[in-house]
Amino acid sequence: MKRNAAGAAQTDREEPVSDPAKYDGGSADQHVKNQERNEFLRKCMEYRNRNNRFGNLVGLTITDLDTGYAKGELAVRDELTNPIHSVHGGCLYTLADSVGGSASATYGMITPTVSSDMHFLSPAMNCGKVICEAREIKHGKRLCVYDIRITDETGKMLAVGTFTYASTGLNIEDLMAQEEKQA
Repeated sequence: MKRNAAGAAQTDREEPVSDPAKYDGGSADQHVKNQERNEFLRKCMEYRNRNNRFGNLVGLTITDLDTGYAKGELAVRDELTNPIHSVHGGCLYTLADSVGGSASATYGMITPTVSSDMHFLSPAMNCGKVICEAREIKHGKRLCVYDIRITDETGKMLAVGTFTYASTGLNIEDLMAQEEKQA
């Protein structure tokens, strides 16, 4: 059996299994950065869900965040429908804007909406929830652009859009830290 410099048993792998400098082929520093990034994304999602007052009023929830990506959903209830019993377009727009803004926030900056273009393709009727995904098209120094897709729970496409957000240069972690101090 091979032994490393410290005398510990070593497998046929190039590095010792217990080597803290390696993790899934990456460095320990990269592993720590990934853990920190995942923690930031978790806190960001919790913060946005907790502090989106209008989103909370209509029942919107961000369910997934990753760099340049977000997913959220809105539980359909009678109060959110229009006279033809379809989810009101304003609710779908709110979902799209909130999910797109959440995707944009994954870079750590406060990014208000500056423009959007949304197309309603099919009425959101007879569904229990609507689901939105935002995927990054462009992340620039000043503008961030996202492709938005809204479906029902069966995958039927309800709306698509393009949303643009402006970077303010203000750090979202500062807002989260202020909230923690007030708690």
